[in-house]
Amino acid sequence: MNIDNCENWPFNVSDADMNCPEIAEKIDFLRSASDVGAESYRFGINNYGAKLNCRSGAILERGRNRWEIRLSQDDLRYLSAFVGNFVAAGNALTLWLRGEATGQILDNVSESLIVPPGLKESFTVYEAEQK
Repeated sequence: MNIDNCENWPFNVSDADMNCPEIAEKIDFLRSASDVGAESYRFGINNYGAKLNCRSGAILERGRNRWEIRLSQDDLRYLSAFVGNFVAAGNALTLWLRGEATGQILDNVSESLIVPPGLKESFTVYEAEQK
């Protein structure tokens, strides 16, 4: 995924913004990803990402309370999943950066998985197709 115009963490966040739960949970993700040594950033209107060595991921807003997680390694996508809250998406990406397998990621977000309108599945695992 080619990402232009991203804002790398850390960046200034006002106290008023930190008092907004929706913003605070995104800042918590950026901090958590940075804590594991990743470069974390926001891009677009309300999208977030992080990369560490050969692993990377993005959290893409797909409507109100709907987020797509895209996890990649060596520029090959391994997992795409839709979840109903940002915290689950952030946790999934942070676990991926720490080296967890896609199965562990899916176990972690299983209660938050959703099937978006127009799709039949809540997630797609790509790694089997790449081997």
